[in-house]
Amino acid sequence: MATRGQIVTTGSRRAASGREGTVVAARPRRGRAEARSVRVPFILILKIGLLLLCAAAALWGYNVLSSSFFLLRNVEVSGNHRLSKEELTRIIKHSSKPGLLSLDLDRLARELESIPAIKQANITRVLPDTLRVEVIEREPVALVRQQDGSIMWMSEDGITLGELESIRSSRIPPILTGLTEGDKSDVAQEDNRERIMLYQRIIRELDEGEPQLSKLIDEVDLRYPRRVRFQLLDSRIQIDIGDRDFRQRFQSVLEMINAARRGEAAALSKYHIPNVSQLISNADRISHISFMRQDRVSIAFAAPPKQVAAPSTKKATGGNK
Repeated sequence: MATRGQIVTTGSRRAASGREGTVVAARPRRGRAEARSVRVPFILILKIGLLLLCAAAALWGYNVLSSSFFLLRNVEVSGNHRLSKEELTRIIKHSSKPGLLSLDLDRLARELESIPAIKQANITRVLPDTLRVEVIEREPVALVRQQDGSIMWMSEDGITLGELESIRSSRIPPILTGLTEGDKSDVAQEDNRERIMLYQRIIRELDEGEPQLSKLIDEVDLRYPRRVRFQLLDSRIQIDIGDRDFRQRFQSVLEMINAARRGEAAALSKYHIPNVSQLISNADRISHISFMRQDRVSIAFAAPPKQVAAPSTKKATGGNK
């Protein structure tokens, strides 16, 4: 039996002749073990070095971020018209960390865009100590009557911007009614945006020539967009105008009203009015006109005022003269 650590080898010829094999001492395999013993310390040193390098980089980054050289000192604001620079600067500094490099610009932009008046905010760093902020403000395009009776300015995307007195305007447009309130669903919000777009189109058409006819309207009711309704200014007359040709149809209705008040039957004959004489005799009691089609006019009248009985002028007489 061969001893431990030795290898027995036999030659092919000697084995055939029955001779005993020779015993050769086995050489230990030291090459791989020695290489392994050399590699392990090198990998360990490399890992430690990387850890030290990362720690140094983190320390350097912390020192840079917290350095007084990069503290936020200046805020440059542009694009603001109704919001003051002081107000925006106060909001930015309240929401920001003191270090300019540590600011989360996306988060800060979202906070500014949560303000109803701001549609978009673009923010950039100007090293070493300045933040540049460019805002795009929402424009008030409609005065909207709320269900509680309050009147609010609203943007084209349906965002409430403030009460009537909060925004200065050179002209007060007709009041818009018929928007959905309290429903925050996407469908309801999209319906409101479409109604506001229709309202803007109506005002543009009414004012595309002279005179500007929107000045004669107190209220635009878009509860039913296919049956746009006007409330005349300083009048109780309501007009259903349909969903197109707003200026042309409104001009025709104004001509009807004026012709009826002047008693001009010939001018009224072209509008297919069923009873011209009745319209002329009740011109001061017109309450509603429907002119949704060029060949059909429907007119309603308010009830006549009640007659107040005149006080009696007879003197009471007694039984004795």
